[in-house]
Amino acid sequence: MDIPGLGVVDLEGLIAAVGIGMMKKVAVKGEDVVHEVQREYLDILLALFSAFKFFPGLQEVFNINYFFKTMGQLDFHKTPSFSTPPQLIPLLHKAKELYLLWYTYYKIMPKEHRYSLGRRVDTSLVEIIETITIASFLKREEKLPYVRIAIRKIDTLKIFLMILWETKSLNNSKYTQLSEIVSEIGRMLGGWNGQISKQNSSDK
Repeated sequence: MDIPGLGVVDLEGLIAAVGIGMMKKVAVKGEDVVHEVQREYLDILLALFSAFKFFPGLQEVFNINYFFKTMGQLDFHKTPSFSTPPQLIPLLHKAKELYLLWYTYYKIMPKEHRYSLGRRVDTSLVEIIETITIASFLKREEKLPYVRIAIRKIDTLKIFLMILWETKSLNNSKYTQLSEIVSEIGRMLGGWNGQISKQNSSDK
C-alpha cells in the first residue's frame, strides 16, 4: 500500500522483496564458488595420485573390487570335500586309528561299563591324542614331558582294556585288536622318548 499524499509506504513488503532477490543472488554465487573450489582441488588430488605410489593400505582400498571378485567366486554354501585326509605324523595317525576302532566297540558296550570304565577309556584315548599333538608342535627340548605323560596314559589304558576283557565287556577279538594297536603306540612312544632324551643329552 503506497499513498504518496500521506507519505505512507509499505516498508515490510518492499524490504522483503529486495531481501529475497539479494539472497538468491548470493546463494547462486556461493554455489558457483564452491563448485569451482571442488573442481580445483579435484584436479590437484588426481595429480598427486598419478605422481606418487600408493601406500599398501591405499592399494588395498583401491583393489577392493578384486577382493570382492575373488570372494564372489567362492561358494560358501557348498559342502567341502577332501580327496585325501590331512597328513599326520605316524604316531598321531596310529592314535587316531586306535580311537576310531575303539569307538565302534564303545557304542555297543554293555551299559554297566559303557558309562563307567568305558567312558574312562574313551577320555584317556582323547587325552593321549591331545598330548601327542601338543608334543609334536613343541621345540625338541620341550617335548619330553608330554611324551612321558602319553606313555603313562598308554600303560594305564592297557590295564583298563584288560579289565573290560576280563569282565566280558570286550570279547577276545575286540580286545586283541585294541591291544595290538595300543602296544604299537607304546613302542613308538618309547622310541620317541629315547630319541629325544639322547638328543637333549648330547646338546648338554
